[in-house]
Amino acid sequence: MTIDLDKNKNKLKVNKKYLVKSISQISKECELQNKYKNEILYLNDKIGKSIGEVNMPIFVLNFNKEYIYSNKSFLRMVNEDGNLLKNFDVIRYIKENFINGIDAVNLIKSSSSLERNSITLKSHDDTVYRFICIADTIEDKGVIFCILNDITESTIIKNKLKESEERYRNLMDILTDGVIIHKRHTVSYINDKARELFNIDKDTGEELLMDDINLHMSKGYRSSFLENINTIALGTCEKTTTKLKTKYGKKLEFITTQLEMNNEKMMLSLVIDVTDLENAVDQLEESEKTYKLLLQTLPEGIMIIEKNTKNHIYRNKAMIKILKDIGVETLNDFVREYISKKEYGTFKKFSVESNKELNISIAIIYMREEGNYLVVVRTLQNEKQAKKMAEKLSEVKAKYRFNTEFLTNVTKDLKKPINTICTVNNMLEINKDKYNSSNIDNYTRLVRQNCYRLIRLLNNIEEIDKVDSGLHKMDIKKYNLISMVESILNLARNYTNEKNIEIQFNSSLKEIFLNIDKEKIESIILNLLSNSIKFTDPGGKIEVSINDINKNIVLTVKDTGVGIPENKIGMIFENFEQIDRTLSRGAEGTGIGLSVVKKLVQAHDAKINVKSEVGVGSEFEVIFKSEESRREIDDYKNVEYAFADKEKMDIEFSDIYFNLSY
Repeated sequence: MTIDLDKNKNKLKVNKKYLVKSISQISKECELQNKYKNEILYLNDKIGKSIGEVNMPIFVLNFNKEYIYSNKSFLRMVNEDGNLLKNFDVIRYIKENFINGIDAVNLIKSSSSLERNSITLKSHDDTVYRFICIADTIEDKGVIFCILNDITESTIIKNKLKESEERYRNLMDILTDGVIIHKRHTVSYINDKARELFNIDKDTGEELLMDDINLHMSKGYRSSFLENINTIALGTCEKTTTKLKTKYGKKLEFITTQLEMNNEKMMLSLVIDVTDLENAVDQLEESEKTYKLLLQTLPEGIMIIEKNTKNHIYRNKAMIKILKDIGVETLNDFVREYISKKEYGTFKKFSVESNKELNISIAIIYMREEGNYLVVVRTLQNEKQAKKMAEKLSEVKAKYRFNTEFLTNVTKDLKKPINTICTVNNMLEINKDKYNSSNIDNYTRLVRQNCYRLIRLLNNIEEIDKVDSGLHKMDIKKYNLISMVESILNLARNYTNEKNIEIQFNSSLKEIFLNIDKEKIESIILNLLSNSIKFTDPGGKIEVSINDINKNIVLTVKDTGVGIPENKIGMIFENFEQIDRTLSRGAEGTGIGLSVVKKLVQAHDAKINVKSEVGVGSEFEVIFKSEESRREIDDYKNVEYAFADKEKMDIEFSDIYFNLSY
């Protein structure tokens, strides 16, 4: 029992020590809290005084949105006397005195935690505030600080800047040159003209990069484009100018310089379309080269003399040769004599004393704008040579006239025996049953085909002679060209089928009436078809079409034949001209068929064109003037046409070798 008592006494002593120590610590903590409390009260007092004096309307609400406090600035806003009215309802005041006051009220109502929210608030007198709500806790009570920061002036400045920026953007959008504001890789602004020059879609919402613009450059100019930008970005120079070309054929001048915008280093690039200018320069240079080349090849001597110094500033080759013959001083004397009379623009003759047989003719033009004299010199020897050439040409024409007359006479003489051969051949065919020969059909066909070939040759020669001599007559009537071509093609298929050639007819027109000579148009069509069949291999194709193109009627015959060499295209319409026989593959001909075609086409005041490529085929176009030839279709509904002259087709196709057995 005594032992337990002693233990309890010891515990009491220990507890007493802990208790004394705890009381001491609590006392110190209380003193520290009082110190902090005083400091907080002092700080709150300072803050309160600062809020009260600050020139910014501030009011405080509790979490029930009831008015607690406001500073002097807010009181002056509410009441000119600076005194708060009794029963002041701040929520109602906000609603009534601000255009979007309901937004401020909603912001107050939603402020219930330690956060900072703000909106732009505009009063009825156009004052603009940044309305800020801050939820906080004071002495364990939730409060809401409401601050109205007047940002009217900064808003006006900002709006003016925005308006100014918009005006500049609109201005740049209507500029005739492209404008790009950019960094090394990104684009901040690009106007409509620049988009147009680089063919960039305006409606795309994707961020535009300088690499995107570079992709629109022609490949040979992309490195120049990037080098232009990198030079400015690295600060190597302040301005660069580069000639560029887009992959769409635009020629551009790309000027890049440094630009500082919103305290940030940027680049400004101007894009100028110089396509027309560059093309004009190229054409001018080409024209200058052409004119210089032309002047050098002229037989007349050309020289330009500077007015004041009398120096020769240009001489062509002919002039250099003339000066060698007559001497520089002699020509200068002639020029001074000519100029003294001031009869510019007319040729005057001068005799060279050192060479009595050499006379020259000089004309001088005063070029007032340049202040120079243009001197043209002819040697009369050229005139003598010209007369000799004219005499020789006259002799050639006489020989040609003789040849033509001779061919005409030969034609007339050959027709009679040929007609006789044909008549006998026809009788042989009719009476072939009387002759005991299995090859009689082949013989008669060979005789007939060769007779037709001779007839075709003579007909063509005769037609050429009539046209050249002006003796041909035109029997012009109105015919439906569509039905004419269709009728001829229907009969021509007998020949194309035998050679395994496909023939097609297409037209965008149902009917087309032309004033034409039926016989001559038939000859044109048959000649063109004959050529296509002749030079197209088995399995090939011939397309015939009639279309209304640019107010003209165009008849086209196109084939997949051997084609015409480029150096022969310009000569195929000449008399007796045929393409290389290595390309004809067995076809015969005299080479005058296309000459006849051209002359008959011209007789109709029409044109004929040809496009061809060796190994691909040929395309002939006969172009009729539709405005003069076409008529209202209703007037000619009863006009009919049917080509049934098989013998005429046999004659025109007689140069084509078909499969004949002997």
